Amino acid sequence: MNKHIAHIFSYTFLLASPLMAMEEPIDVPDSDKISITGLKREHVVQALWVNASGTGNAEIARAYMPTATFPLPTQEEARQFSSKSTGSYFMGRKMPIAFGEDSFGGYGYNMNHGPNRAQKVIEALRILAEKGDVTEAALKKLYVPVLDEVLKIEWAKMNALIAKGEMERTFPMHTNLTAIKDADCVGLTMAMDLNGEQTKGAQEFAKGLAGHYMGRGTNTTQTPAPTPTTTPPPPSTKEDAVSTPPLSNKFEEDMKAGLQGMFGGKSEKKKNIKK
Repeated sequence: MNKHIAHIFSYTFLLASPLMAMEEPIDVPDSDKISITGLKREHVVQALWVNASGTGNAEIARAYMPTATFPLPTQEEARQFSSKSTGSYFMGRKMPIAFGEDSFGGYGYNMNHGPNRAQKVIEALRILAEKGDVTEAALKKLYVPVLDEVLKIEWAKMNALIAKGEMERTFPMHTNLTAIKDADCVGLTMAMDLNGEQTKGAQEFAKGLAGHYMGRGTNTTQTPAPTPTTTPPPPSTKEDAVSTPPLSNKFEEDMKAGLQGMFGGKSEKKKNIKK
C-alpha cells in the first residue's frame, strides 16, 4: 500500500471541512504561464508541494498544518500527478496547477499560497539544478516564504477598514492572518537543517498546533453546563478559568515536547541535541 494513503485518509475530513477563508482573495498581478524548460516535472511538483502552505488563504493554511509531517512525495508519485491535465489536491495539499509541454499555469497556486509563490519556487529550483543539487534532502528544505508580502497587503486592507470605522470587519481577517502565520512558521521549521531528535521535536510541535486548528482544543473533563434556573449562576471564578484551558492538555504537551525537542530545555528526560 502507498505509504501516504493512511496519512491522507486521516486528514480527508479536515481538507473537506468548510473552514473560514480570508475575507478577500489576494489580488496581485502575475503571469499565468510559468516556464519549466530544463527542469524535470517531478522535481517541479515536489518543490511546489513543499511550498503549498496556504500563505494566500487561511482555509488552505489550516488544512496544510496536519500534512507538515508527511514525507516528501516520491518522484514517481510526482510524475503521475504532473501527467494529469489538471490537478487539485496532491498528497493532502492544494495544488491547482495544469501542466503544458514546458510550462504550467500558476495563477491558482499563487492565489492559494501567496503572491508569485510559484515563480519564486521555480527560480529557487533552477538555482539548485544549476548546482546539480536537486536531491530529496535539498527539496525538503526548498521552502520559499512570501509571508511579508501577504502581511503588507492584508494590513493595508485592515487599515482601510479601520479608517472607515468598520473595525468589526477586521476581526476575522486578523484571525485568519494568525492561522497563515502559524502555517508559515511550521513550513519554515520543517525546512530547517535539523538532526534526528530535533526533527522529531518539530513534528510533535506541528502535530500539536494542527490539533488546535482541527478544533480538538477543548478540555473533555470540564464540568457540564448546569440546568437553567430562575436564579442566575454565580460568576466564573479564577479556578474555573484555569481548569478549562483553550487547548487540551494533550496538545499543550505535544507542542511543549516539540519545542523542547527542537531547542532543548528542562524536561524529565535529558535530550542530546546537537549544538
